[in-house]
Amino acid sequence: SLYYISPACFVCLFIPWTQIEASRVLPLLLDGQVKFPPVLLLVNALCAFALNLAVFLLIGKTSALTMNIAGVIKDWLLIWFSFTVFQAPVTVLNLTGYIFCCAGVFVY
Repeated sequence: SLYYISPACFVCLFIPWTQIEASRVLPLLLDGQVKFPPVLLLVNALCAFALNLAVFLLIGKTSALTMNIAGVIKDWLLIWFSFTVFQAPVTVLNLTGYIFCCAGVFVY
């Protein structure tokens, strides 16, 4: 599916980039004001490829539901991290939603 989705994503992201970002970014790159090592782009691309491969293998070995459950657990960890490290506020409505999601995971 990546053969079909990737080019479509490129086109959908490239068009707004040319209208919004290109006029700001290209002069900085061409004038040498911003130094961007090509190795950084390669490492980023390899990480994205590894993530896509991991998702592909996880869904192939288990199911799409397992991938969604893993996403919910990832969200819990992000919320916990932002609450403990950055002291982000958590409201009663937030806690109710988290408890509801936890219940769904435990029932599964």
